[in-house]
Amino acid sequence: HGSQKYLSLMEEVEPQNEPQVESEETQATEKAESGPPIEITNVKYYRIKGKYPRPGPRLVRQELERLGLVSAPADLPINYCQAIWTLSMDKADMQVLTPYQSVNWFPAMPEITIKDLLHRNLYKMQQKYGYENFRFWPRGFDLPSKWEEFKKEFYDSDGNEIKIPYIIKPSRTACGVGIRCITHVSQLDNEEGQKWVAAQKPLAQRYILNPQTISGFKMTFRIYVLVTGWDPLKLYITKAGLTRVCGNPYTSSLDSFDDLHTHLTNIAVNKNRVHVFEEARDKDVQTEGLRFLSEYIFDRWKSEGKDVKKLWADIKDATVKSFLSAEASIQHYVQTTTRYRSNCFELLGFDYLVDQDMQPWLLEINHGPDLEPYTSMETEVKRAAIRGTLQIADVERKDSLVRSRTIELILKFLSTLTPENSTYTSPITGATFERYGLSQADVYTIVDVELEGRRVSHGWKRIFPLPDSDEYLQYGQVANRNRLLVNYLKLQRRVADVFEFPNFYPPQH
Repeated sequence: HGSQKYLSLMEEVEPQNEPQVESEETQATEKAESGPPIEITNVKYYRIKGKYPRPGPRLVRQELERLGLVSAPADLPINYCQAIWTLSMDKADMQVLTPYQSVNWFPAMPEITIKDLLHRNLYKMQQKYGYENFRFWPRGFDLPSKWEEFKKEFYDSDGNEIKIPYIIKPSRTACGVGIRCITHVSQLDNEEGQKWVAAQKPLAQRYILNPQTISGFKMTFRIYVLVTGWDPLKLYITKAGLTRVCGNPYTSSLDSFDDLHTHLTNIAVNKNRVHVFEEARDKDVQTEGLRFLSEYIFDRWKSEGKDVKKLWADIKDATVKSFLSAEASIQHYVQTTTRYRSNCFELLGFDYLVDQDMQPWLLEINHGPDLEPYTSMETEVKRAAIRGTLQIADVERKDSLVRSRTIELILKFLSTLTPENSTYTSPITGATFERYGLSQADVYTIVDVELEGRRVSHGWKRIFPLPDSDEYLQYGQVANRNRLLVNYLKLQRRVADVFEFPNFYPPQH
């Protein structure tokens, strides 16, 4: 009876996205869901989809199996897989998922993970809200569409040529493939260069000449970020990231720009240069090859008197604003592609450079970040990121046991704040949420953020929404429940001494 009550409650409260699917997809959905519900099968299956480098995401597989999930047979329908780790999903597959399934993918994420699209979104925000509010994104130009504007960068007001460092990034490559560093447009303004620009459609960005270095080598940071929803937007971050260094000592001389080992930190570019750094590094530097623990670098900076607290706040600020820049388009695609808001989550890799003024610069956002355990250091960082991700996303779907209790507690919490309505109706037997100015979907949203917040572990921290997230609401591009959660969390913090939610979860390991 308890499970029937829960299923009834889910049917009543779980928000489904509009519009409805087309008739053929509806028929496919009904056919796929006519079998046994996935939540009552004896075996919990997972599936890893996509063209991953061999042997695939081993740590992801290990962590899913640690939770008791079993790799799905090839012929098992997708709607019988409780957890799906993938690089992409077809709309037809998304439409047959039940509320009890999790997939590490959101539709339309190229809006922030493809370089030129991310640039267009952030450039619009700079234009609308002021450069100072989005100064973490370097000046840039989409090529070839902005070619004439780009050319003007290299001439002064008198028409004299000037040298300015720019990094030219093909929009749809990874691992440093195809990147060029130039100091004048003439290096691209030739037959070969124009063909390359037309084919690659690159993003040209101003090169940051004053990066932080270690032992004289330039470094950049890989920061892991988790998004678990777009309406409302829900974001998490972990300090347990990785720092990568170049293969040659850094110099800001413009004559060095033909040497990518000096200016790119991609491991694929520098994999044969480890010995150069090993011979040159300070003996107290703790590293494995060209990689460091980011927290190790932060600790060194703290000991040197650098303001790491402000740096970390700036990184979180840039991260939240990057998501908000594409909120409207991604939220729209999520609503029209998925059936349930609870299905999707996605782990991303944000690459930041920190300059000598401790200003973070966002370089790019990586979809499907490399999670292979190349070194013991990487294994430690990546395993914690994956384990925390699966916990926050609740791929085990343990919350079916506590969701109804949480709704009861939220209504009791609201009645505590409004004594005139001190009685409340059980949601299982028919709650009247409107007495508190909330729709059923609003209550579900609050339940979701309450339970999700109690699953945070392994170094992850929520960065949006928070009780003090009001400043970000001005950047919202579309109507959603962000404000609802900010106001709810603000209210909850204000009355914490009156009402405290119990923690349903034991400490996570």
